[in-house]
Formats: sequence, structure tokens, C-alpha cells
Amino acid sequence: MTTASLSAPPKVRRGTHGGITLEFEGEAQLNLYDSGGYAILIAKANALWVNGLESWMRTWFDRASWLLLGLHCDSPAAAAALGWKTRNIELCADFTGLKFFHADVSCFMGTGPDGPGCFQSKGYKQDGAAETIESGKRRRNVLSLGTHNKTQKVLGDKIRPEESVYSSTWRAFGWDGMSEVRRVELRADGNALKLTSAKEKLDLQSPDALLNEPMLRRFWRHATRRLCLAVPPKKGRALSRANVDPRWRAVQAAGGDGFVPRFVVDRSEARRLDLAVLRERANRDLLRALARAVGLHKDDDARSAVASLIDEATNAASFSGLVQSARENRDRRLGLTC
Repeated sequence: MTTASLSAPPKVRRGTHGGITLEFEGEAQLNLYDSGGYAILIAKANALWVNGLESWMRTWFDRASWLLLGLHCDSPAAAAALGWKTRNIELCADFTGLKFFHADVSCFMGTGPDGPGCFQSKGYKQDGAAETIESGKRRRNVLSLGTHNKTQKVLGDKIRPEESVYSSTWRAFGWDGMSEVRRVELRADGNALKLTSAKEKLDLQSPDALLNEPMLRRFWRHATRRLCLAVPPKKGRALSRANVDPRWRAVQAAGGDGFVPRFVVDRSEARRLDLAVLRERANRDLLRALARAVGLHKDDDARSAVASLIDEATNAASFSGLVQSARENRDRRLGLTC
């Protein structure tokens, strides 16, 4: 990658823990973590709205791969082979005629780690409308949701909505240039991107999966069912048994109308990793025990410990003889007398 291929050199920032951030204005951000030996590539929203995700991925996976590895990445599908993995996504849909009120906050349901009642609102309006509603936080392995008045956000940035980067897309879907636009945004991190059901898996951790629109639509249907707005339940009736609010059904419909099974986080890989760690730990502890049994120091080669134990076992007439021999060997190593 050369700076000639960029519109401007990156801004460089150094973090408090040794990390370095390269910020390519309006395009991308590359965070480098020397202590952990990894990098994070972040897409800037404006670049995605102007050029599209696939164009951005082809450009920036290639640039970042060349910078970090000295290798070219000619497609999003090739990114996974070079070690790139989707860490988190923010998936949004914009609506006109959609409004939520502060009274709605208590009727949102969430099944994430924060559970029901984790929704918060801010931005009071005279008609009781909520400018922003948030569920949960952007954090590891969590699915969260946010909705805000995008028109107000654009105006707050001192940009007229009809002149924003979003306007061409909004108009293509029927925006009249005046109606307020509300954004509903889903955020998923880590394990929340890898799902499974009885008959199907849904994995968004591979970079090229983000170009699979049917898969993204299924994920949207899944997420807006897990985090949803219900109609106020009758007195004495649990919120979880209430019907979905008609406004929220319109939000869910942005993902299409096909059947989507009930997905849960796919923890099979985590279980395999856990088992591998346990096996490694068990083998390590066993070797340490063997080393102690034949009187070797903890810093001695584990292979020597095994070899010594085999020699002892070969020469010992019985298990009790092996134990006695090991004790004598250990005592000799420690300089003790029997």
C-alpha cells in the first residue's frame, strides 16, 4: 500500500497501552495492537453509504493485508484465508412515519445478558416522543439495539437532510425530502454473530458473509425477535406473553417475511476450545506430577520426566517398589536423608 493510492496520509494516534491507530479520514480506521499481535479494521459509515460495502472491502482488505502481511487480498472471500474475521457489525434500517414514545420503553423486551427492562431513552419531546432508545451496550459477545431520530442527528451535525450522504438512498425508497427519518440499528459482537438452530447455522464471522443479503435479512429477523416492542399487557399479564406492537412488526418486516427458526448462540467452537485447553492442562499437570514422582525439578524437560519414570518402572519389581524408588530419587535430588 502506498500513500499515493490514498486521498490523504493517515492520522496516527498512540494509545495508552501501546496500541497505534491509523485513521484514514472518511474511509477506514486501522487499530494495531502489538501486545496482542492483532489488528482491527473499521469501516467508516460515510464510505459505505457512498461506495457500498463490497467496494470498501475489496479496497481496504487489500490495503490492510499488504500493510500488515505483505500479501494482496483480491476479494472478501479471500480475506478469511488471510486471517480476517468479522468482530462486530452494526446493521441498520431507516423508516419514515415511525415514532416511539417514552411510554414504550417499559414495553421493550430483551433476552440478552441485561434481560428485560434494559432499555433506556433520552431526548424528551413535547408530544412524549423519545429521540433515542438504547438496549444494552456495545460490548463483547452481546446483541444490542438502538433507535434514534436520524433527521435530528443529521441536523445536529449542521447538515441539511436532503444534502446528506443518506439522501439518495432514502429517495430511492420513497422519501419525500421532508418526512422525519428514524433509524433502528442492531449491533452484534463476537459470539452473537455465530448462531445455530436445530436445522440451520447462521455465521456472520466470515467477512464475505456480510455480502450475503439473504443471510443478513435472516439475522435481522432473528435479532428483532430477540429484542422487540410489545403492546402494553393487560393488568396481571406478563410482558413476555403480550403481542408484538404493530410498529415493531414493520421493523421486523425489513428482514423479509420468510420463516426464521429460533436461533441461539453457537457455542460448539468454544466448547471444543475449552476441551482442548482442558486436555492441554491435564497433560501439563500430569507431566508435572510425573516429574515430581521421579524427583525432577519443575524446570527440567518434561520428556526427561517421562523417560525417568519409564526407567524407574522398568527397574521396579512392583508399584510399591516404584514409589519407594521415586521417593529415594526425590530425596537425593533435594539433599535429604531417609
